[in-house]
Amino acid sequence: MHKFLHIRVPIKGAYFLVILSFLVALSISFLAPVFPLYIKSLVQKEAYVGYVTAAIAVLFLISSFVVSRFLDSYNKRTLLKIGLLGSAATVAALSVISTLHYFLILEIVRAFFLVSIYFTIALFIRDYAASSNLGKLEGMNFTISNCAWLIGPLLGATMAEKFPISTIFLLGSI
Repeated sequence: MHKFLHIRVPIKGAYFLVILSFLVALSISFLAPVFPLYIKSLVQKEAYVGYVTAAIAVLFLISSFVVSRFLDSYNKRTLLKIGLLGSAATVAALSVISTLHYFLILEIVRAFFLVSIYFTIALFIRDYAASSNLGKLEGMNFTISNCAWLIGPLLGATMAEKFPISTIFLLGSI
């Protein structure tokens, strides 16, 4: 029989998910300062950066409709693990992508992974929280994620002054 290494964490349940949500938001927001520069290097015109960014937003919207259909069919824990690993892999892959076509394909995949993460974390919080505590935990989740969006761009901008964009993507994938 195989024995698997089990990592024990001192925080479990909904509070663990809130911390996980913070780390995911931190990773995404860490890229915010360099993402428009990266897109500009692919499209060469400032106006196209806005068009590509809007297209990515549409991808996330479409992904949310598609992923919501998978939530009943698949195990939430599996979706969360796949989303976390896939998100890390796609962000790391951004460090080597140099064409707009590959970037857009990667963003389609990354959108599905990120939406899977956010949906499953929200559902897990609803599952773990007592009804009397649900509002508090959901509010804590969104507040902590917003705090990550305060810290992440500051860290990303600081790192961008010292390292190339490809290194920022690799750091953001961790």
